[in-house]
Amino acid sequence: MTRQFNRVTREWSSSPGIGLLLTALSFLAVGSTFAFPRHLSAEEFMLDTTMQAAPAVNRQQAPAVAFDGTNYLVVWQDYRNSVYYPGVYATRVSPQGRILDLAGIPIRTSGLSNPDPHVAYDGRDFLVAWVQRDSIRAARITPAGQILDPSGFVVSSAGESLATPAVASDDSGSVVVWSGFRSAPDRRIYATRISQDAEVLDTAGIPVGTTPGDNANPAICFDGADYLVVWGNQSFVPRVQDIRGIRLDPQGQLLDTMAIKIDTADGFQLKPSVAAGDSGWMVVWQEGWNEHWDICARRVTADGHVADNRDIPVSRAAGNQVSPRITADSLGYMVTWEDWRSGVAAVYAGRLALDGTVLDSAGIVVTSDTTARSTPAVAPADQCLIVWCDARHGVGQTDIYGSRVTLEGSVVDTDAIMISTRINSQTRPSVAFDGTNFLAVWTDDRREDLTPGLYGERFAPDGTILDTAPFLISHAPGGQTGARVAFGGSYYLVVWLDNRNPSQCVYAARVSRAGVVMDTAGIGVSPPTLQDMPPDVASDGDNFLVVWNDIYVGQDCDIRGARVSQAGTVLDPAGITICNAAHYQYEACVAFGDSNYLVAWGDERDGGMYDAVVFAARVSRQGVVLDHNGFRVKSNPAYWKAPAVASDGQDWLLVWSDVDSVGICQARVSSSGQVLDSNRVPLTRASYTPPIVRWAGPSYIVLWVEATSVLRGVGVDTTGEVTDTFSPLTRPVSRPYIGLALDSIGQFLVVYSGYTDTAAGRYYGTNRVWGLVAPATAIAEERPPPVAIGSVLEASPNPCHGVLQIRARLGAGPAHQVVCVHDASGRLVRRVGLGVSVCTTVSLRDLPDGIYFVSLLTRQAGHPSQSRFKVVLSR
Repeated sequence: MTRQFNRVTREWSSSPGIGLLLTALSFLAVGSTFAFPRHLSAEEFMLDTTMQAAPAVNRQQAPAVAFDGTNYLVVWQDYRNSVYYPGVYATRVSPQGRILDLAGIPIRTSGLSNPDPHVAYDGRDFLVAWVQRDSIRAARITPAGQILDPSGFVVSSAGESLATPAVASDDSGSVVVWSGFRSAPDRRIYATRISQDAEVLDTAGIPVGTTPGDNANPAICFDGADYLVVWGNQSFVPRVQDIRGIRLDPQGQLLDTMAIKIDTADGFQLKPSVAAGDSGWMVVWQEGWNEHWDICARRVTADGHVADNRDIPVSRAAGNQVSPRITADSLGYMVTWEDWRSGVAAVYAGRLALDGTVLDSAGIVVTSDTTARSTPAVAPADQCLIVWCDARHGVGQTDIYGSRVTLEGSVVDTDAIMISTRINSQTRPSVAFDGTNFLAVWTDDRREDLTPGLYGERFAPDGTILDTAPFLISHAPGGQTGARVAFGGSYYLVVWLDNRNPSQCVYAARVSRAGVVMDTAGIGVSPPTLQDMPPDVASDGDNFLVVWNDIYVGQDCDIRGARVSQAGTVLDPAGITICNAAHYQYEACVAFGDSNYLVAWGDERDGGMYDAVVFAARVSRQGVVLDHNGFRVKSNPAYWKAPAVASDGQDWLLVWSDVDSVGICQARVSSSGQVLDSNRVPLTRASYTPPIVRWAGPSYIVLWVEATSVLRGVGVDTTGEVTDTFSPLTRPVSRPYIGLALDSIGQFLVVYSGYTDTAAGRYYGTNRVWGLVAPATAIAEERPPPVAIGSVLEASPNPCHGVLQIRARLGAGPAHQVVCVHDASGRLVRRVGLGVSVCTTVSLRDLPDGIYFVSLLTRQAGHPSQSRFKVVLSR
């Protein structure tokens, strides 16, 4: 079954640095044997537009939740964009437990310290409040998940060390409460009302908790008529902290002249939470002495009296019970807390009747395995949603999970729901052509345990995607990454680094032209290598040669290889030692030529790190190394990045990123192993990521990603001359890994991974794999119109080192002459008017190194003519 190529239009975020508008390919094609149509409009596309939920990276913690009568909104502080300075994210959850915002709703992406967000529903929108430096900020989110206040608005900026906001709502607005220092030596509790239109009604804040001592951790709830604010008060008596409260009406008036003493017993009463019943409120807190903590509660009537003379023992189990949260439902109340009775943190819950009767004395186990959990929160509906911070993926990878609990106390989601999700990230793509269609493969981290796997998708040159969804190539334990793919004979062979064993190995799998993975368990190609560098693969039409870096053979890291047959058999089970010279060799690449393979790599045999040179060796079809330990391709040591190699069927072209030459370098190697270019001018100068090269016939295509994240390329003919310089798109490419393949009708396909904010109206917020198809048409050299007899155009020196001497002379007769200099993209960078015979100097010192084209435009007797030639600017 096929589906039409999804050419996703770009609706990118307007954030700085993410101007991801697609541009047409427009290349200067004069004087070339390989060029692109001048006005070609190429369109990039997302290979896989489906969204798969994956755990957000890094830590997510401090959840809170509210219900709007239709869906829940869960908010939390999130470290996905910064391991040190979190942001605030949210997502909607349906009553059926479905995550409605797989990428999360980014309220604040990063830059905070301890935002501690809270949320309430005001009858029209959700209001989220958080701490931002020394201010309290808030933002409204609609029930549809739209952020109405993208930058948030200030609730309070008065005072210092503002902390622990809480929020509750009535039918006309909300009240936000928080603790903070102002003029008093200790913290006080303040409140402000906020209208449904985000108007802050009490800009100075209402002082509601002014009891002497330290006042902290406020909570608030509306009972249909008034609000009750509760908090913990640390008095001046050692080892005593009380729970206090005060009522506040919707007009912002305090209804109690003094704080209500909800619990003032000896010991510590901490972290209160409050919910409203049919005739007042129920307040819960953690209570302890000598490091043993229990969950207790008391009722407060609508007129502000404490209805219980003694604590209600919600949970007095062994170990500690801490951080309670409470909500009201149609039958009474649901309380949840962090429970340590089994020695590890679990999430428990318990129901209370409206009169305070404890209905679950032993508690309800919401989740109880041995991973640490903390800070539960709860919101009501016909069933309650309990959310918490969960460390099942590791302490450094805490996530927000949740579970629904019915009013009868049954846990609906025994395996829990992953709530703090993101869209699966896709990186390190590679692509190959089978003579009819393309196969693209990439690394994908859609699994809940965060281990990466490999996926693939086929598509035709005309834009038809041949698979209804990406298919799994490998997702063994430990994760797989760094896939490369080649086609030979009847199958594709995908190779990758595999972590299913204690150390990394090279594995492979065949994929048929029909998209069937022939080796679902993978083929073990190498022993453990301990190297985080992807292998490479090429085919001679019958077998494949896989090459990799191997640290177990010899004293240092060496270059090894093995052939794999069309039947999936490893023909060299002991491996082939291609190079075991002194010191390190790494980042091997391979291409097949006329009768042998050429393997190239970086080599440190001349010195140490940052003094690598490029070496290569030929390997026969039979697996015989024809140049043991290789021959030198680049003579002077320099730090380089990952060479790449391709063949025109006779010779090979090697390219690499070289810091010594400050750019992309190249060298041709003959079929006999002779280096044909020893001192060639670099293809371009700048700081670049590793290049990739493919034979396009009659020229090569070389692509790389610049330091500015722009994809660049050149055409190189069989003599090593640059024929074209081009930039396929202006969209930033956020990863240095790109894939390139050529089809049989003169089109090339580029695949790359780039950060995608929004596309086609959908928020992704992660790396996705994109593709770009464009023709690479071989054309005859363009012949300019005849120049008037006697005209001469000369420029020297070439290569130019900054100043170009131009001489132009025209034959007899009236004429007008203009000399133009264009860069490789066709942009005019210089224009000089000339007389009949003149020699002039043109400075190019302010221009970057590269290929430029000098043109002589003339008009004589009404007949225009043009002469052009190429100049290399190299300093």
